[in-house]
Amino acid sequence: MTEIQFKNALIDASSAILLFKSDLFERLLTSYHVIMAESVYNEVTRAGYPGAAVFKAGCADRRYRVVRPQNDPKAAQAQRNSRVTLGRGETETIRLYLEGRGQFVIIDDGKGAGICKKQKIPYINALLFPRILYLCRSISEGDHRAKIEEIARLGRYSRRVYDYAASCPRHKLSRFLPA
Repeated sequence: MTEIQFKNALIDASSAILLFKSDLFERLLTSYHVIMAESVYNEVTRAGYPGAAVFKAGCADRRYRVVRPQNDPKAAQAQRNSRVTLGRGETETIRLYLEGRGQFVIIDDGKGAGICKKQKIPYINALLFPRILYLCRSISEGDHRAKIEEIARLGRYSRRVYDYAASCPRHKLSRFLPA
């Protein structure tokens, strides 16, 4: 029997919280090997944060991994070259990608997405995850539309980003589709 090879997805705090609030974080865990930077984990498990107990339990049950970036000089230099200041979680998430720890990044920070684009780092935002599930026939079109609406209400997305997520063609998302 062949073992399915899940893709490693690196996630930032805002994306994790948005997917938790929209009841999609569990689905993310069954679609990918999810990796959080240690600073992201510390943020999402802070007292009073939505889902803090769920995130703690998921880590304790090894449903996802929490890792600390290494001292990779090439990754550090690539980040310095961006000259954009990010929060620690976004910085460490991108650093983990640059260290080769994941196939793509899930990030909902606008500046972080800009760095991903500039450095040609494959990324999606939480709003695209329902689209991916729909394209894989894991959810119906109606559920897809409802989840996109829900995440859009919870997050801050421009109309352009929303429209792209709602109708993004399969070929643009093929590298992010679960194994």
